[in-house]
Amino acid sequence: MIAGVYQTVPRAELWAPLQVLERTEGAVTICSDSKLFVDGWFKGEEACLLSDNADLREQFCDVANESGLANISVIKVLGYAKAEDLVSSLSTPLDLYGNAVADSLALRGAKQAAHPQHVVDRIKQVDQLAWKVQRRLLTIALECVKVDRPLERNVKPRQPANIQSGGPQRSKQTSQQKQLNRRTLLEEQGHVIEVVRGCKWRCRVCRQARAQCQTLEWLKLGRCPGVPGSMPATLQSEQQEPSLSRALRTLLGTWILRT
Repeated sequence: MIAGVYQTVPRAELWAPLQVLERTEGAVTICSDSKLFVDGWFKGEEACLLSDNADLREQFCDVANESGLANISVIKVLGYAKAEDLVSSLSTPLDLYGNAVADSLALRGAKQAAHPQHVVDRIKQVDQLAWKVQRRLLTIALECVKVDRPLERNVKPRQPANIQSGGPQRSKQTSQQKQLNRRTLLEEQGHVIEVVRGCKWRCRVCRQARAQCQTLEWLKLGRCPGVPGSMPATLQSEQQEPSLSRALRTLLGTWILRT
């Protein structure tokens, strides 16, 4: 099993070269078809620590520094090479064979760590049920918007403020205040934020890193996955307006009576 909460392909592609360094001594050449790993290696340690899966990248950098960077070379090989790739020298028979062996070992490891079939079936059943619930909630929310839509009124157009005469002007929130508010919201979700290189934030708990301009996307992910008892963002309840809540309860009650 790969270290960490999430078991994903990118984490596996970073976990594999880490195991190579931990199990070898002296000079080593790592051949990988992972663009994620190869690009991160040539960008340098600082760029790696600011990217996704920074926990595995940090471990790899620590082991690489102990082994000596001069003893490590990384080569990008072509994955799933074809005959024409060998003819055009885009790949070699040795790289093709090594890539096939790596894929075979990865498949064997996935089968050994696979969950029992009854667990897989149960997860699929819960996933399908969750999608049904989400679709029903979305339908109800759309109906609530129709019910709560205010009547059109004859509203006079607003006159622009007279700047020269010192008229009222709209106050704008500074970018620093916006970032402070977003950081407060992230901390309320369980994240422990630290500033990395001045332009990036990283959570000390889940090790996720985002640029400050991407905090809104980060907030949409919900609670910090490193906090015990956290739930996926798609299953978290959303707050509604008071009038929408009343209509939502009414529609839910009607639906229960009909079923």
